[in-house]
Formats: sequence, C-alpha cells, structure tokens
Amino acid sequence: MKYRIFLISIVLSTIFYSCKKDNQEEQARTVTCTPHYSEYKILENYKIDTISTSEICTGYFNIWKKIFKEQNNISDSFFNEHIIIRSYALESWNHGVSYRVRYYFQMGWATVSVSDKFMVKIYSSSNHYQNLPREVYLSEEEIRNEINQFSLYSRITTFSTSD
Repeated sequence: MKYRIFLISIVLSTIFYSCKKDNQEEQARTVTCTPHYSEYKILENYKIDTISTSEICTGYFNIWKKIFKEQNNISDSFFNEHIIIRSYALESWNHGVSYRVRYYFQMGWATVSVSDKFMVKIYSSSNHYQNLPREVYLSEEEIRNEINQFSLYSRITTFSTSD
C-alpha cells in the first residue's frame, strides 16, 4: 500500500510539473555565425569582396550568370534581389585555370555563402577533362558541357526557389 501511494504521488507530481505554463514572453531568436577564417589556412588565399575588372573575368562572370539563371530558372529581377556577388577571379592551379565566383544567396531571413567554380583553361600536362582543348580559354559551349557532365572540380549551385 505504501508503494502505491508513493508511486501515485510521483506520477501526480510529474504531471503537475510537466504541465506548468510558461509565462515568459516570446523573444525573437537570432543566429549569429562568426567565421573562423584563421583556423583554415587555405582561406587566406581567397580575396573576399574583390572583383576582378579584367575583360576575361567579366566575360566569364557573364557566362556564369547566364548558366546560373538558366539552371535555377530565375529572372534578372530575382537574381538582382537575392544574389549578392562577393568576388570573382581566375585561379591557377595544377590542372589549369579555374574561374571562381563567391556570392551570398538571400531568401527571406536566410543568407547562404556560396562558391561556384569551373575550369576555363586546361594545361596540357593535365589528365583531366580529356574531351576539352588544352592551353586555350574555353568557350561558353565548352563550359556548359563541362558543367553538364559534372566534371571534376566544376559546379554551379542549383537552389530550390519554391516555397
């Protein structure tokens, strides 16, 4: 009998405390993300918020923008409203030259930092991208093929813009 009374009192106490109403006012919740760039040595080479003004960079930016808008099925106004360009530049590395664009994608309260890249010139010493020419800057059509074939080191981000 003592155990039953003890057990019932525990159950009632649990129910009482679990049903307690919270009278606190709802507060807006914020999330702050602070990048710790110093922890990642590779990021020291990235030039953020600098846009190359060279003719070739501007040309590849226009190609990227065209393909990006097509892949995401977005208009100029949507692009201008939701995409904030941070930087774009050519980057040389072992296999050739890549074009990289860094930007923010903003939708409602969310902001995402994104980096897209694709090869624009392949060195003759590279064994990648066998179907593309060597030692010349690639055309828009060659870049489209490279991206559509999900070639190594090349991608343009696709977002879902539906609600």
